[in-house]
Amino acid sequence: MKTLAERLRERRDELDLTLREVERRTGISNAHLSQIETGKIERPDVSLLFQLAQVYDLDLVDLMDLGGHLTEGTAGSERALMAAALRAVGELPAHDKVETLNFIRRLSLRKHPPEVSFEHEARSRVEAIAERALRTAGVAGTVPTPLSEISAVAGILDKQEIDRLPEEIVSKKPGRWKKIIGAVLFPEKVIYIDSSIHERRVTFTEAHEIAHMLIPWHEAAFRLDDESRLFFDTRETLETEANAAAAHLLFQGNRYHERAADSQLSINVPIELAQTHGASMHASIRYFVERHDEPVAVLLCGRYEQFDGTLPIWHSFESASFRREHGRLTDHVPPSGLPLQGEYTLGALAAASFDSTSPQSGSVTLESVDGEHRRFLAEAFFNQYSVFVMVTPKKHLRTGRRMRVERVDPASRPDPRA
Repeated sequence: MKTLAERLRERRDELDLTLREVERRTGISNAHLSQIETGKIERPDVSLLFQLAQVYDLDLVDLMDLGGHLTEGTAGSERALMAAALRAVGELPAHDKVETLNFIRRLSLRKHPPEVSFEHEARSRVEAIAERALRTAGVAGTVPTPLSEISAVAGILDKQEIDRLPEEIVSKKPGRWKKIIGAVLFPEKVIYIDSSIHERRVTFTEAHEIAHMLIPWHEAAFRLDDESRLFFDTRETLETEANAAAAHLLFQGNRYHERAADSQLSINVPIELAQTHGASMHASIRYFVERHDEPVAVLLCGRYEQFDGTLPIWHSFESASFRREHGRLTDHVPPSGLPLQGEYTLGALAAASFDSTSPQSGSVTLESVDGEHRRFLAEAFFNQYSVFVMVTPKKHLRTGRRMRVERVDPASRPDPRA
């Protein structure tokens, strides 16, 4: 059986196309195409395979199969390697386990040579699709984005409540999902939304389902036996792509950051812009951080204190420059969570945020991957659901317009220690 590399190289030769010509038609760089054809990249992204299938007139399903998106070999190998690693660590004495964990942390912080992030390229492709939809609908620059106009461009014929989703679809819900809040049926061109959730989550969910309809390779991928043959991380990639396109539909790319350009670099900025764009604070803060030019990062924390007196950390989001210079923000905080008692700055700010309607601020020092210590402004804000702890470099503080925000209805705040 031919490999993916052999099949693509053979087909390009049949069509008498040069790599430069394929680059011109697909937008995939000549160097990246060469790595795929030589087998250095064995599992290209589905979006790339979709473009190559169109140019080469090949079946996308066949290319996905050859690329390992429909098999379990890669997953099995990864699970086997993980199991072996866990067994090896488990057999070590207690003090050696600690040394091993410290070594793993040092590996995660090690500075790697700069390289082009293909994840960034993939995100750029789906954002370009979302931008084209905004322009086609004539709503580029209009906020909040009128999603009904984008829905028409995507060819969606109807939007219904999630409880009208056909039972045969509901019955296939993965066990790890608590509930379905959004869905799309491609053949019928219908999206289903749970309108009982928070209004701004409804907005993002609708944008997410519209994005699935806008991204051309999603219908081709999801038609595979109702996803049952799709490799797990391929499904996750498709969902990530839909999230990126949905965020662009709501925040409209550079237009979002242009609105923040004259303001101080502070967590107040994405909070205020959430109101402007009709989006959730969570979505706005994440969008602000991940697409910022400066080294900024944010912790997403729970609202209930754990048994050991810490606040759980659910996730961290970083800008590209923060990742390059400092790794992940979670690498700089206690793994168990933020201590709410004592003098630990980030924990103290998080605790204080429960009793304030505006962000709480302080200073922290973070170590870079080069071993340098740098000062950051830290801000914590509680929005009734989660605690956000954002760090911004003090040397980059701007002197622009200050934004003042307050949490709505502070009387309804739950006790974080309940």
